[in-house]
Amino acid sequence: MTGFTGTRSQSLFSTLTGINVHALSIETSDEFFLFMDMREELGWVSYNMTSRRWVLATANYNSRLGALNSPKNIVTIPKHPHALMEHLGAVEMTITSRIARSNFTCTSLFYFIDCDVTPFLAKRSNTDTFWRWHCFAVSLVKEATSGGEQKAVSNLAFSNFQI
Repeated sequence: MTGFTGTRSQSLFSTLTGINVHALSIETSDEFFLFMDMREELGWVSYNMTSRRWVLATANYNSRLGALNSPKNIVTIPKHPHALMEHLGAVEMTITSRIARSNFTCTSLFYFIDCDVTPFLAKRSNTDTFWRWHCFAVSLVKEATSGGEQKAVSNLAFSNFQI
C-alpha cells in the first residue's frame, strides 16, 4: 500500500486483508461530529440496527463524509460497517454513564467519546450543551409491546428530564 501511515502491524493487516485500518474506526473530530449528528438525525440505536441497516447507514455516512472532506481537500477513507457498529456501542455506553452520573459537562481539553480519554484535542467547553443534547436525542429505551400496550424496558429513569 503506497503512502500507508501506521504501525507495522497495521500495514501487515492492511496488506493481508485489503482493508485500510483507518476504515475500521472513527478517528477524527469531523468523523465523530458527523457520526453524532447522523445518530441523532436518523435515530441510530444499537437494538434497532440490523445488518441491512448497518450497510445502508455506512453508505450514507461515507457519502456525507466524502462531501464534508471534499471542500477541505481531505482524502476520505470510507468506513467499514464495523467502525460504525463499534462506535455506536461506545457512544451508548458513554451516554448511559453520563445519564447515571448526571454529568453532561465536558471540562477536559479533549472532546470525543468521553472527555477523559481521547486522541483529539479540542477547546474546553465547560458547558453541558453537547452531551445533554446527545444523551437525550435518541432514546436508549426499547419499547416492548404486550397486548397492544407499550412499556419501557430500562431501569434508567430519565423520562422526566427536560432539555
